[in-house]
Amino acid sequence: MSGAEEATQEVKRVPFTQGAFVETPQGPRLIGSKCPACGTVFFPKADVCRVPSCMAQTEEMLLGPRGKLWSYSIQYFKPPPPIRVEEPFRPYAVGMVDMDGVRIIGMLTEADLEVLRPDMEVELVIDMLYRDADGNEVVTWKFRPLR
Repeated sequence: MSGAEEATQEVKRVPFTQGAFVETPQGPRLIGSKCPACGTVFFPKADVCRVPSCMAQTEEMLLGPRGKLWSYSIQYFKPPPPIRVEEPFRPYAVGMVDMDGVRIIGMLTEADLEVLRPDMEVELVIDMLYRDADGNEVVTWKFRPLR
């Protein structure tokens, strides 16, 4: 491929996994499910309720766009394969977020312990995890603190 062809090659946003999130006109949403019988919400989505006394068929639902940070931690070491992150490695925060009746774990866009606090409002964003061998952005869901 010539330099001119490389310059015109479009960078794509590729989800790191299929079926976990979608970008809608109203913004990003996680794809979960809810049991119509017992009301339990699941992420990632489940076809059948995982509550042993229920086991009803679930219905797909979109989760988000906002939630509350329940807990968080800073990841100071590079995760082992098969997890990949952008190089050079920089510490990042991982949080557990209360969203639509379920707690969801995801990376946070902020890793400053002076900024993060329990119960702060966060919003769902789709952000780059790393670039693949073709230069495409491999993206995942993350949570951005609202100030």
